[in-house]
Amino acid sequence: MSRREVARLLVKVSGIAILAVALARLPGDIRAFGDHLDFLTIQGVFGDGEAIAIAASSSLLPFAIMLISGLGIVWISGHFMTAVRSDWIYFRRLETILVVVIGVYFLADGLSDSIRGLALMVSFIIAYDRPFTDLFSPHAGDFHVLGGVKLIVGFFVIIGRKGIVAARRRVDAWIRVWSCRPE
Repeated sequence: MSRREVARLLVKVSGIAILAVALARLPGDIRAFGDHLDFLTIQGVFGDGEAIAIAASSSLLPFAIMLISGLGIVWISGHFMTAVRSDWIYFRRLETILVVVIGVYFLADGLSDSIRGLALMVSFIIAYDRPFTDLFSPHAGDFHVLGGVKLIVGFFVIIGRKGIVAARRRVDAWIRVWSCRPE
């Protein structure tokens, strides 16, 4: 097995892992869709079409985001690695690609959490006839903090991918130096 095939396999396995996370969350998302739909129709503020759209955006849209990102990584793995001319893929480049895949996972998960929280907050605000400034209240922060942190982490992991790989290599060198020293 060549290094290019190993790189393609690792990226594809990462995409499949993201797909597995999305599929593992699907039963809970379907249950949340039904619960949110029941809540919206019981309140009587929304029509059937509006209630379905809001419930789908809060529970099924995050699933779709994770599914699309996982499928995208699996699809890109074949095309991206085929575009590499030589069979020699440096290990550092492979590490960089895998760090980007981790960053894409954090971005997709953070975006899905943010959309879920925003859709839930908007539906609660409209159902209970509250002002839209409640989106920025301390109670709304619970919904958005986790998604925002994941988005920031994903963004910085992608932007600082080469620094992360260099730092990991530097830590390995420090461990080698400290393990060889007599005490």
